[in-house]
Amino acid sequence: MIKKQLFLLCTSLLFILMMTSCTPEQVTAPTTTEALKVVVPPEPVYTRIFDTKYVEERNTDNKVIRSWNYNTKQEVVEYSEYFYDELNRNNLIKSYSSEATSDATFQGKFVYTFDGSTTNIIKSELIDKSDSTIQSYSATYNSKGKYLTFILTDSENNVLENRVAVYNSTEEYFLTETYYSDVTKDVIVEKITRSYDGTIASRHIQDEVLTITPVDPKDPSSDAMDVKFFESTIIRKYSWSPNPVNKSFYLRQNFTGGGELLEMTQNIFDTNGNIKLQSTLSTGKLQSYITYSYDNDFLTDESYYDKYDTITTQFTTKLYKVKDQNYYEKVTYSYGYVTPAVRSTTASLMLNANRLKAPTPNHLY
Repeated sequence: MIKKQLFLLCTSLLFILMMTSCTPEQVTAPTTTEALKVVVPPEPVYTRIFDTKYVEERNTDNKVIRSWNYNTKQEVVEYSEYFYDELNRNNLIKSYSSEATSDATFQGKFVYTFDGSTTNIIKSELIDKSDSTIQSYSATYNSKGKYLTFILTDSENNVLENRVAVYNSTEEYFLTETYYSDVTKDVIVEKITRSYDGTIASRHIQDEVLTITPVDPKDPSSDAMDVKFFESTIIRKYSWSPNPVNKSFYLRQNFTGGGELLEMTQNIFDTNGNIKLQSTLSTGKLQSYITYSYDNDFLTDESYYDKYDTITTQFTTKLYKVKDQNYYEKVTYSYGYVTPAVRSTTASLMLNANRLKAPTPNHLY
């Protein structure tokens, strides 16, 4: 009996000992400071962002001989060399991906054909590295060098833009500028008719802009429509300051064909007649404005603001010399809320690809 009791006692002690040895280790809880420690991301800040830079090197005749395009990281992404004919006309531009010019870095070229001994370009071609034409245009001109016809096509010979201009008897001031949908000139897309001041020939006082939009053939209701085009008319009226120094209108008002005021653009000038402030208003309220700064009539800064006086875009330009060599530089900035970590890579890349040298539409002047 005693032996049995001793056996049970030993068994109980052994069980207690085993349970005690298996008790988990106690973990010390972190302090309050350690438990609340978190990583706080940096606050976005509204800042100026470098977008692109374009630099030209010019000779003593102010002719461009080389140019560079930089991306958002200020790396050269396009390097170009300019060539001139016997009449000192730029007839060829070769584009490379870096200053190390070779077949491997060659990107394409722009080739220009002139009208006789004039500087009027009658044919311009953008040709890629495989010698295929990407875009090209043909143009004709009057005796004053004003364009008469302009047709821009792509690599498949599709018409991208087709416009025709008609001028007054002196061939200096355009009366109509018409855009067509294709080369046949059967369908008008837009037509601008301009009227001028009877006393000062160069001052336009009104543009009538007729826009014709075809009905979408995918619209289920288009089959039941008698009219296959929608027409709308905008009337732009221009007011000029009596000060002959001013180089543009001081007020432009856009009206519907029915006479309803849509928008106003107002210019304020500096003492040299250059626009220093251009404001756009709608429904009686400021919508946006642009400020301009000059150095002896050379535009050095062009800054765009929204209706809240917040700058959104900026262009800065300058002329300078390095070892007696002339340079021109244009830098593009955008503005936005960017965190420091991504500030240098947020802006988009825009190359200076508009080297076809197309004649500027008259109504933009």
